[in-house]
Amino acid sequence: MTVNQDLLNMWDDSFMPFSLGLAASFQWLIRSFVKVFEGPLNLFYAEAGAILFLLGCIKVFQRDRERFSLWVTPILLVIIAACVGKYPLQGRLLLFLTPVFFILISEGLESFFAHQRRIYPYVGIVLAGLLLAHPVKQSFYDLTHKRTIEENRVVLNYLKMQFQKGDFVFYNNSAQYAFFYYVTSLKLPVIELEGKQVGAYFGCDIAKIFDQSDFYKGKQYMAYRYEQLFFRQGRFAGLIRGDKRSNTVKFISQNLDWQGKDHKRIWLFLSHLQSKPKKFLLDYFDSVATRRDKREGHGAGVYLYEFKS
Repeated sequence: MTVNQDLLNMWDDSFMPFSLGLAASFQWLIRSFVKVFEGPLNLFYAEAGAILFLLGCIKVFQRDRERFSLWVTPILLVIIAACVGKYPLQGRLLLFLTPVFFILISEGLESFFAHQRRIYPYVGIVLAGLLLAHPVKQSFYDLTHKRTIEENRVVLNYLKMQFQKGDFVFYNNSAQYAFFYYVTSLKLPVIELEGKQVGAYFGCDIAKIFDQSDFYKGKQYMAYRYEQLFFRQGRFAGLIRGDKRSNTVKFISQNLDWQGKDHKRIWLFLSHLQSKPKKFLLDYFDSVATRRDKREGHGAGVYLYEFKS
């Protein structure tokens, strides 16, 4: 990772921002450490998990300093690496540390049950319930909601047949892997850049729409990011508020090169997307453009929209 600038750009917010000053860097460290308990540990009450982790560290340190050093050293090394911009303190790249975190959380929780005062075991039961509620709920959901297979090849092959030079392709975040795979497999229009880096599309620019329509300062929004190469941020990035639908046309018109066309075509490729954000995206585009075509398969679909100048 340290020699791959694209990956470093991708994980940029996972490194300590020294340029913002000592106070901001310290706040980032505390905030990022607590977020570890949200993901990858998947604990809904991250602060409670962090407190139990620290209690567990104290307990193990007092009982067995050699074991404490063995368990905590990898965590400290990752934190140091994140501080110097060499390894992200975030997400799936910390999965290898999850056993240590859970062991130390368990040690902290066990200290409540071992306490002499009668009230402490009850506090421990409440904390255990808070920590386990979300993982147990998620496990039951995963058992009862079988993950389906998306027919990405079918819909992208249709896009290939209907694609015109100058079209743009927008895709949701979870659709990016299928999209880039079938760029090669289906031989979608693609050229190689200097240095043999695949990513420039002949007559076609691409943009990512983040999966979750969310709320920012009380307003529903959509997040866009323009892609020129894998993991590299391109010309624009922005939040478009859902209560200002006309902003989408203005935003897209200002940031994409329509080559002087009176009619602008955008393909929307959606895959591996839950029904609620999918409905939001389609309703959103239907309100600001005219849908000219669509092809849907199981769990995936392509939708052609025309924007008028």
